[in-house]
Amino acid sequence: MIICSNHPHLQSWCQISFERHVKGRLFDVTVSDEATWTLEDKCLIRIVLMKTNREAGNCWSSLLEGEYCANAWVQDQMQRKLTLERFQREVSWTRALRAARTA
Repeated sequence: MIICSNHPHLQSWCQISFERHVKGRLFDVTVSDEATWTLEDKCLIRIVLMKTNREAGNCWSSLLEGEYCANAWVQDQMQRKLTLERFQREVSWTRALRAARTA
C-alpha cells in the first residue's frame, strides 16, 4: 500500500506499507495538482513537483526545509537549467511579439 500527500503550503509525505519514508515541509510552494509520486522497481520513490515560482533566482537548496540538501554541483546544475529555461521562454516570447507586429 502506498499513500502520498502533497499540499502546496503544508507537510508532504509518502507512506509505504504503514512506514512513513518522507515527511516534512517543502522548501517552497508547489502546484499540488501537478505532483507525481511513483514507485519504481519496488524500491525507488520518484517525486516530481511543479514549483509555483520557476524563476532562475528561486532555485531550491533542498527538497524539504533543512533536509535532502543538494550538493554544490547539483545546485549549480539546477541554477543553469532554470536560467536556460528562462532564456528560452524570453526568446520564444520575443519571436511571438515580433510575429504579431509584422502580421
